Amino acid sequence: MLSRHFVLGFTCVALAVFLVAAGELNRLTLELTPVVMVVLLGYSYLKRLTRWSHLGLGVALGWRRRRRG
Repeated sequence: MLSRHFVLGFTCVALAVFLVAAGELNRLTLELTPVVMVVLLGYSYLKRLTRWSHLGLGVALGWRRRRRG
């Protein structure tokens, strides 16, 4: 069993690594990371608290730019 403190610490470290990696790519990627974090972290909570987890998963996986033409 994992403690809440361990899980919270691990999540914070993973998010920090994600932010550093996004910042290394370019500024736009860094500016869009809050949107991505809300979608990905939101899916985890949807899975535990509601029946809407498939909607959250669809948003997380299907959110992409549509091609024209």
